Amino acid sequence: MPSTHHATHLDVPPQRAFDACLRLLTDADPRRGMLSRCCDPDPPVEGSMIVTTIRARDGEEKQLRASVATSAGGSRVT
Repeated sequence: MPSTHHATHLDVPPQRAFDACLRLLTDADPRRGMLSRCCDPDPPVEGSMIVTTIRARDGEEKQLRASVATSAGGSRVT
């Protein structure tokens, strides 16, 4: 399975970064075409599956799946 990795440094306390990541994993954003998002198990842990249902440009509903991986080190997200 292909994977995407991106690293960035967040200039916020680790707990605030963690809380933001949890919201990204569990909250759908209808402004970006997301119809629903769920995490199994919830709350997320390493290996959890995130399933996002989107409305594609052709009007069809599609599902995107991602798995949760653990990053090492403070507020560095990889």
